[in-house]
Amino acid sequence: METPLGGGDPSVPGTGRQPSDQIAYMQKLLDEAHREIAEYKAGFVVDIQRPLLMELIGMAHVVEQFLNTPSDQVTAAQYRSFLEDVVLGDIREALSRYGVELFICSTHTINRRLQKVEQVVETDDPALDGRVWPVLRGYVQGDRVLQKEHVIQYKAPNR
Repeated sequence: METPLGGGDPSVPGTGRQPSDQIAYMQKLLDEAHREIAEYKAGFVVDIQRPLLMELIGMAHVVEQFLNTPSDQVTAAQYRSFLEDVVLGDIREALSRYGVELFICSTHTINRRLQKVEQVVETDDPALDGRVWPVLRGYVQGDRVLQKEHVIQYKAPNR
């Protein structure tokens, strides 16, 4: 028996000498391969997303339980504590399981690789000129910056 593109036994699909048979056979092989790859990809994506989705579902359940507490039984301080300790804590814990860590840039001047200026504030204090103040922390995964730290940058009016 020869290859599908060569000659061969005409009773075996894809080995006959008719070009239309060869094209149909190759199309069938390509369609099967495409279907198998699509199935593999769909399963792969679900497998990758599942742990993160389960983390988010767990967080949603905690928030729902808290929101089901009668509002007259919860103070503003308890809301803040819940957001900081439970919600933000769970989010940061989930991120750390994927190797994502918080960072605060240690320099006092802008580092454009690690920081994004959200606002420029004029200052008369020359000591503050060019300095930055962190507003939102950045996130890294290994050496890769996922989210730059958001900062306010001070600027002297004459600059």
